[in-house]
Amino acid sequence: MQEMILFSVIGHNDFEAAPDLILTEDFNGVNAGVFFIRGSKWSEKFLDTWWNLTSFIQLGSTKSGDNAALKNLIYHLSPKEMQEHVRIAQMQCLFNSYPWTPTWKSVRRFIFHHSTTWKGVYSDGDFMVHFAGLDDKLGWINKILREGGFPR
Repeated sequence: MQEMILFSVIGHNDFEAAPDLILTEDFNGVNAGVFFIRGSKWSEKFLDTWWNLTSFIQLGSTKSGDNAALKNLIYHLSPKEMQEHVRIAQMQCLFNSYPWTPTWKSVRRFIFHHSTTWKGVYSDGDFMVHFAGLDDKLGWINKILREGGFPR
């Protein structure tokens, strides 16, 4: 399954020639929730740099700062480095789907960021679900398992 996902993002199955980092984007840009990373010197340096971007940590906040740090790091890569080492999937739901929650916040996102939001909405069969920012994660997991027809 992972091979099919990687193929759909990079367009070939020569994984030795694949990029080092594969991400998705949501309505806020690149997302740190779920990603593929190759074990390489570039990846080690990238992860070390990302980990040490402590200025993005907001003490007293419920946000860890990891996503803001990742966005900053990605958006400051040179075009050459980006092309050689990073791919961003066209469809978020390939491996980073979000369950749809009927809240004012999600409806607003859908209205103002329709295509981006729609690319990330979970549907049965998606490889991975990301429960970002949701309370009662266990309840959501059970709901998706029930609706997806998976045995319990």
